[in-house]
Amino acid sequence: MLSLVLIGPNRAVKSKFLANISRDAISAGECVVIPDFIGSCQLSQEIASVFPPEKVLEIKCDDYETMQGLGYNEVPPSSNPFIQYKNAKEQTALLMTLIDSINAEEANFTAKMGRYMEAAALTVFLSGGNINDVFNVLLNYKRRREYIKRVPEAQRENMQEYLDYLLELDNYEKGQVVGTKTHLIMGAIDRLHRLKV
Repeated sequence: MLSLVLIGPNRAVKSKFLANISRDAISAGECVVIPDFIGSCQLSQEIASVFPPEKVLEIKCDDYETMQGLGYNEVPPSSNPFIQYKNAKEQTALLMTLIDSINAEEANFTAKMGRYMEAAALTVFLSGGNINDVFNVLLNYKRRREYIKRVPEAQRENMQEYLDYLLELDNYEKGQVVGTKTHLIMGAIDRLHRLKV
């Protein structure tokens, strides 16, 4: 898609033009995101007025009571196991893209780390957890066991390979799990630290 730049004086119907383009995008099943911080946000309000209220999500970054968290909560849970698995895959893909985009020069994000990260994310998102839980599952063997048990029975067959990956992270001593092999996920941990800072 080519970039679009609108230039015109006041009352040149730029906002109306953007509203029409946005309405066409929504009708085509696309998503429209309008960052607006000028004045009292008249541009975004005018564009939002052409949509049904249930199609509009207004995020006010200056209101801590209603501010959205980073959790990809736009992907809804479902009682249908196929849809829930698809939704968990979408959330996982979004999280993987975010983590992979964080620059941590001291540790490469290898394919193996990505495999562990994907396994943790799918396990957590299928069980109704959040992004913080994903990192807890990677780092803490007790949380890992807890979330493995939470995976719905209807998802066990789909998830068996991923659950096996998670179990590879367990560090054993004298036949007992005593911790996590953090060297296997160091790149993910470094990126988590950058994300929290």
